[in-house]
Amino acid sequence: ILLLDEPTSGVDPVTRQGFWQLLIRLLRQGVAVLLSTPYMDEASRCGRVGFLHHGRLLTEGRPSDLTGAMQDRVLEVSGADRRAVEGAARGNPAVEGAQAFGEHGHVYVRPGSAGEAAEWLTQELSRRGIRSVDVRVVPASLEDVFIDLLRDRDGGSAQGGMR
Repeated sequence: ILLLDEPTSGVDPVTRQGFWQLLIRLLRQGVAVLLSTPYMDEASRCGRVGFLHHGRLLTEGRPSDLTGAMQDRVLEVSGADRRAVEGAARGNPAVEGAQAFGEHGHVYVRPGSAGEAAEWLTQELSRRGIRSVDVRVVPASLEDVFIDLLRDRDGGSAQGGMR
């Protein structure tokens, strides 16, 4: 068993990739690897993932199962200011939250409402004078899952997100 605590923090991308190739070789040899990482792209390479918050396990499972549970619940919004998106999204009861996500925004919606919510949000932003916006349904990432878990746990305020 190999235990690793954030082994690639502060490591350059080339060395990081080489490290993962080494881990893959060890796994093929039957070595069990348990690691902690703040990088969701690394976590998505693992066979099982557990999300911890304040020392408590929030959930665990295969990455595909965790992201699959949020299928058709994430809208990616490009071309609009985050605050404008959050303000517009508040008017739709299907919206559960919004979060800045790199240069885009992610809006989290109730199950079964993604298509309708995307169309509504596009129209609402246009009504507010924001017309060069792209709203589309995207697959959930592990980061989306973690943000959703924190929002549920904290009553709707996952690190600045809205409810």
